[in-house]
Amino acid sequence: MESRLRDLLLYGVIAVAILTADALFGIYAPNKEVIYEAFKWSGFAIVTAIVLGEAIHRHRRRWGNRRFWLVLGSFAGLQCALGTAALWRIGNIPALYWAVLLPVNFIALDKCMSAFLDSDQR
Repeated sequence: MESRLRDLLLYGVIAVAILTADALFGIYAPNKEVIYEAFKWSGFAIVTAIVLGEAIHRHRRRWGNRRFWLVLGSFAGLQCALGTAALWRIGNIPALYWAVLLPVNFIALDKCMSAFLDSDQR
């Protein structure tokens, strides 16, 4: 119970730090184009970190499995390649799109994990 409280407080501190940094950047940025560009990339980084972090947490028992890290690394590489290519072509992305992309990423990673890791147990 004590570690949960500590983790929750740590997550809160991290969230406040990120929001403060984003707010300060928004206030002191030279123009709106810079703000849109930074929020676009920070949204991509946050979604990617949440999806991969949750996968690492959920599959804790597989940390010793080399195949797990290979699948996760491949998914991360593909996510970064596709995301970077898409973000270079797209101008401004509303926050609602990130809310839609988050569950899509969770589902895609879950399907990859199931396809490549559950075959070991059959």
